[in-house]
Amino acid sequence: MKEVRVKRARWQVVLVIVVGLAVISVAVWAKYLRAGATVEFRSRSGYTLIYPKNWIVDDSRETAPVDYIKEPSGRAFVAVQEMEDDRLKDQKKRGLVLSEVEGAFREDKDYSLSKLEWMEMEAGSDSESYMATGSFEKDGEGWIFREIAIFTENGWIIFLRGNAKAEFAKELGPVLDKVVFSFRPRD
Repeated sequence: MKEVRVKRARWQVVLVIVVGLAVISVAVWAKYLRAGATVEFRSRSGYTLIYPKNWIVDDSRETAPVDYIKEPSGRAFVAVQEMEDDRLKDQKKRGLVLSEVEGAFREDKDYSLSKLEWMEMEAGSDSESYMATGSFEKDGEGWIFREIAIFTENGWIIFLRGNAKAEFAKELGPVLDKVVFSFRPRD
């Protein structure tokens, strides 16, 4: 009987923690995304993202072939880049591309990689992806990032990256994740 009570008590503690985290996440998200305060961005190539209405879209591609969605005060941004690499079409050459990407993270001394994990895609799919998290220096300031890349069998790589100044990561990280995970590929 005592063991059942202990297990039930642990379960209740876990449930309270999960509910508490959910409430905090919703509160942070609501702060930046008041009801109805989101808009959809559709890129030139057709992918879409949902983002806070007051954030700024820069899809000019003047400085790089990247679409940016930026928090108005410059504390965070999402960057999306699409690249074509014909080596991805050949299963034998795909490993080389994946190794190059992983090596680029590890060799750049401005980056500190906390985690890099390869993710499984749908059964029967030739697409592969990874999620990387870490930090980097930009103009003398510390930033954190989470990047997801999708490697498709038709030769495309899609990089989705949320970046926040380190001191605002806790506040803006959930918003960046919502934007990144709202990604829908082109039709």
